[in-house]
Amino acid sequence: MTSQIVDVAVIGLGSAGEALATALAEQGLHVVGFEPDRVGGECPFTACMPSKSLLHDATSGSSWDDARRHRDEVIAHLDDGSHADALQDAGVTLIRSRAGLVDEGVVESDGRRWRARHVVLATGSAPVVPPIDGLDDIPWMTSDELMVADELPESLLVLGGGAIGCEAATIMAGFDRHATVVEAGALLGGGVDAAVADRLAVQLRDAGIEVCTDAEVTAASETAGGLRATLSTGATIEAAAMLVATGQAPRWSGLGLEHVGIDDDPAVDDEYRVEGRDWLRAIGDVNGRSPWTHGANHEARRLAWLLTDAPPGPPTEHMAHCVFTAPPVAAIGLTAEAADDEGLDVVVGTARYSDVARYATDDLEDGVVVVVADRTTGALLGCSGTGARFDDVIGIVAALLHCGCTVQDAAELVLPFPTIGQVLTPAFRDAADAIG
Repeated sequence: MTSQIVDVAVIGLGSAGEALATALAEQGLHVVGFEPDRVGGECPFTACMPSKSLLHDATSGSSWDDARRHRDEVIAHLDDGSHADALQDAGVTLIRSRAGLVDEGVVESDGRRWRARHVVLATGSAPVVPPIDGLDDIPWMTSDELMVADELPESLLVLGGGAIGCEAATIMAGFDRHATVVEAGALLGGGVDAAVADRLAVQLRDAGIEVCTDAEVTAASETAGGLRATLSTGATIEAAAMLVATGQAPRWSGLGLEHVGIDDDPAVDDEYRVEGRDWLRAIGDVNGRSPWTHGANHEARRLAWLLTDAPPGPPTEHMAHCVFTAPPVAAIGLTAEAADDEGLDVVVGTARYSDVARYATDDLEDGVVVVVADRTTGALLGCSGTGARFDDVIGIVAALLHCGCTVQDAAELVLPFPTIGQVLTPAFRDAADAIG
């Protein structure tokens, strides 16, 4: 079988693949991209964008009908035409079908083959389905289905207290539906300090959401009104529907890795090489390094530099992430618990939203911020918090981390009065004072 010759073959055109293919084609490379579903991936259509639209309307008093119309406008009614057109306008050859490796540098799709100098895997991730007795016998949904639903269920059992689960519960509560979040661990939010996770639990409960931590669903069965779930604690919960949000797993299967001597759980290095193969790279959710859209876009930009021999700069060591609850949660770097697990000697600084003037002027709900720094060097290691617009405030900490600032440097940062960002200052000073 003859093969078409290209510079780069990109398998998967979600956030990472779309950005990479476009950047390389605009630099004159011959790029072919393969996508069996929507160009642009889940984020614009069934994940980030519809969820943020619904969260906005859920927390601003909109009716469900108005919120649904707004969401459908935001996601262009699930039409990826503008994404596909932009990709092809940049010069990318778009193949709307699945593809896999059949040999080193050779990709096959629908009986056709392409030989590429570089093959990039950008196939994203898929929901992890927990082993629950009876789960196969009842209807359940993923967040992708919930975010584009025509109607919300009257009640929802949410498995998983990470970003997806907490946001889904917030949407339900905002439209006067009941939600219960069941989290196997002790803390909600994922990758945040304990004080922040505790505050998040309070916020959810104040919104009418039931929260069960240190608990797992062990069995589920269908009822006349929906389903009944049994928890590891012995409690039972009834709901109209169940959302599985217990994590995501990289999509390695079906890519033909076995044809080039690679297992289905390969290592990916700092330059995105798969098992050290210079011709084979992986970016976005599939490599497990930075499971957020902004992380995928950063990796795409950096890999474009690497594949065109431009100076790429170092990889971003710290990537901020958010949980868009009401109010939001955000974090970057190490938590105190993670630092302790790594054997680091750290100091912790804390602050409350009630410490700053904007809390009073805007009649804000109280929030908490935690800062982590190295006790010996003063190096700023991480920050997490929850409160009004903290999803934007975390960008200040991201800039400080990127520039290698110490917590003593951060404590002297002058932020405008009266802004919410000023909540960082007492936390930085608290940590700096602990160092002395």
